[in-house]
Amino acid sequence: MTGLVPDRYTLQARWIPAIAFISVPILLLMAWFAELRGLWTVAPFATVGLAAAAMLGSWVGKKGKSVEAILFRKWEGVPTTALLRHTDATLDRATKARYHHILETNCAGFRSASLEEEMAAPSSADDQYSSGVRWLQAQIRDRKTAPLVHEANISYGFARNLFGVRCAALGLASVSIAASLMVLAIGYWSECRAGPVEALVSTASGLAVLLCWVYMVDEASVKRAGVAYAKALLEVLDKLPRSLP
Repeated sequence: MTGLVPDRYTLQARWIPAIAFISVPILLLMAWFAELRGLWTVAPFATVGLAAAAMLGSWVGKKGKSVEAILFRKWEGVPTTALLRHTDATLDRATKARYHHILETNCAGFRSASLEEEMAAPSSADDQYSSGVRWLQAQIRDRKTAPLVHEANISYGFARNLFGVRCAALGLASVSIAASLMVLAIGYWSECRAGPVEALVSTASGLAVLLCWVYMVDEASVKRAGVAYAKALLEVLDKLPRSLP
């Protein structure tokens, strides 16, 4: 992030999940309070929403990192490391052997373990694979070098951070919808200047968003994005000039 202008990663992987997190209560507030939908209040309200998203963005990123550590333990490793293991079937053997050879040729100190060595000392083999991955990431820090990898990283950060705030988002959305349904039940809309149709539509929309959190934001989506990033990163090996320092 440069100054007040967010970079693409911050915007898509942190701010958008933050906006999704607060979307249901904002939607319902605008339905119940008509004055929030006026021309002179939409801009300030949107500004406050963006400011909230910016402030929540840091928290969203931390939640994503916390859940990432849990997922990596559950998956028995980082996807970028796992794809280099002989025991992982995501990549075919020929491609994996080629990647190992390129890393051995170009990454100082890298030594590919054999299948037997990997099974006998998996931690030691993973250390080698992780070292190779870190070296590769260092070669493409400039986003122009490997734009597809950085796109995949943004997609992974977005999926991970959404999943990181999923439980909190479900709680916030549920409380907001329950409050809206309670107000509808007691006929409170007349005092809030919002017609029942508007309130019903917004509550239904809030329920739709809640269902999206339940059924579309899950561990599987994070793993798919993680594997996609790992594949994109390792594919760079075929495009790098040989004998890099």
